[in-house]
Parts: sequence; C-alpha cells; structure tokens
Amino acid sequence: MSTPNSKYSFFSNADIDAIDANPHVNFFTPVLHEAMSLVGSPSAICDVGCGNGVFTSCLKAWGGVGRLIGIDGSPYALQQAQLLGFDELRLVQDFSSNSLPFDDETFEFVINKDVLEHLLNPEALVDEMVRITKSGGYLLVSVPNHFPIAGRLQLLLHNKIDTFGYFPKAHRWDFPHIRFFNKTDFLLLMESKGLKPVHCLSHHFPAIPRVGRLMTERARKYLSRKYPDAFAEAHCWLFKK
Repeated sequence: MSTPNSKYSFFSNADIDAIDANPHVNFFTPVLHEAMSLVGSPSAICDVGCGNGVFTSCLKAWGGVGRLIGIDGSPYALQQAQLLGFDELRLVQDFSSNSLPFDDETFEFVINKDVLEHLLNPEALVDEMVRITKSGGYLLVSVPNHFPIAGRLQLLLHNKIDTFGYFPKAHRWDFPHIRFFNKTDFLLLMESKGLKPVHCLSHHFPAIPRVGRLMTERARKYLSRKYPDAFAEAHCWLFKK
C-alpha cells in the first residue's frame, strides 16, 4: 500500500484500513437510513472528510439522491473513494484553515463523520460546512464520545486515553484525536453557528459496561439516546440550517 501524502495521513490510513468494510452495510448504514428518512431526496450531498468513501457511497445505490461529492485530506483515500461511485472528489489539505471549494449554499445535505476531533480549529470547519449548506438544508455530524461510563472505567483502571481502541498503534504523543466532546459542548458549538438540532442519532452507538451486556438491545439504545454522555460511544445529530 502506498503512503498517503497528507498531514492527516494517520487519520486517513485509519479509514483506508477499513476498506474491507462493506460499503452497503456497515455500522454507519443505520444512521444514514434514519437520517435520510428525515432529509428526503437531496439533489446534492457533500461528505466532508469522506476518507475512502465506504461509509457514504451507499447513498448512490439507494437511489433518490442526486450528486454525491466527497472531500478529504488524503489523495490516496480519494483514489479509493473514486472506485465507489462518487460523482466528484476534492482535496482539501487542512480543514482547520482551508476554505471548502464550493460556493455558498451549494448542498441540501452535508455529512461530517468523525472529523472535528482531529482538528486544531474545528470551529473553522463548522463555519465552512454551514456556509456551503443551503438554507433549510441539513447537516449530519458525528464525533466520538471517548468518556461514557465504559470509557471512564478504562481511563480509571488502565490510564487509557484511547478508551475504545480506535488507534491501537498510536502513542499519546501522536494520538490523532485532539478534541474531546460531550453532548453539551457539541451542541453549543453547532447552535452557536445557527444550526438547529432536529434529531439525535447517538442511540446507534451504545457503549454499555460489561455488566450491561445482559440488557436488551432496546434498553441499550434507550440509555444511549437518553443519556449519551454516559452510555453512547458517539455524539451523532442531524441539524437544520
């Protein structure tokens, strides 16, 4: 495998290594199904931080969707995404400082999965995503929650900052996640940019300590939706501009 030429190569490699994931059925597919039931049939979708494309390329196969455009910081990742049917792919090397290469209010739907936690200046990317989203359009944004109760136990017992093993080969000095979110601060950031939270999808990422694995799936999803800071591995919301 060639090495991506990108300052975000560690992040991009993590996505590239997931290429064996089925682009039609993976852990993010239920999130997209639920989000699309509310968004409708957008004529233009932008996946900001698309990686190798395995998590959103399914939207084209589902039909009822216009153009699917991806943006990433790794040329190698974009080469992989090109194989999965994206209509257009753009390289943006630094999401913290570079503008997104689109006019204002271009897209009805913008997706941003697991990107903000990597950025020195996540606020700058949120500004840009809001700018390229049409008035009345939607943004689906997801960030990891490192410290639900299960994560807090890992930190307490094992002094692990990588509480869910996202990057097993990383050290603390090169750990790719540099921003950490809870529900309050995540929503505060988005609402400060004029976005209205319309639907929580955090229940797709239940993180229950081992003792809770005897619970039904319904109970786990209820806890992760009701108390995401304690029981969800991600904060995932649909917002409206």
